[in-house]
Amino acid sequence: MALTPRPVARLAAVLCAGALIGTLAACTPDEPKPTKTPAATTDGPIFESDEEAFEAAKAAYERFHEVLADVTASGGQGEENLDEVATGEELELARKDAAEYREVGAHTSGRIELDYDTDIQAFQEPDRGAVIQFTVCEDVSRVDLLDSAGTSLVESDRDPTTPFEVTVEGTTPDSLKVSRRWMHGSFC
Repeated sequence: MALTPRPVARLAAVLCAGALIGTLAACTPDEPKPTKTPAATTDGPIFESDEEAFEAAKAAYERFHEVLADVTASGGQGEENLDEVATGEELELARKDAAEYREVGAHTSGRIELDYDTDIQAFQEPDRGAVIQFTVCEDVSRVDLLDSAGTSLVESDRDPTTPFEVTVEGTTPDSLKVSRRWMHGSFC
């Protein structure tokens, strides 16, 4: 059984795999940036500074990538671990991709390297807690996507870097989860 277009496209975006075709369901047009406001609750601020918020957001994204890498490397097994690092739209997309890996017997090898932009594009405090948006370049030059026979599905001439805008949210620094990520711009 072949990978269906939506998961194939999502995998291609994550892995920059030129051999894979389809459209990226998780990709959305550029959105207006929310107004920057301090993160505060009735109990006081969640973060004392933008720098503290950014460090917590990076840590949340790195936890997300570790779990996602484990799930994809195991062919979609361990999907339940995604609940600890993702929420909302991103959790649903990651679950669908894990199911697709299991269905077709695909898996990854290697780890994505992350290079963060130092600016926070959005930092606000709605009812759901802190919401932090930032941009990151993902380098997949050391990642391979393999079919059930162990054959690479990645073209050798792929562009190994992809820019993403990422949203993490949570009510405490340790509870931040990735809620959304989408390809954004060409800053890598």
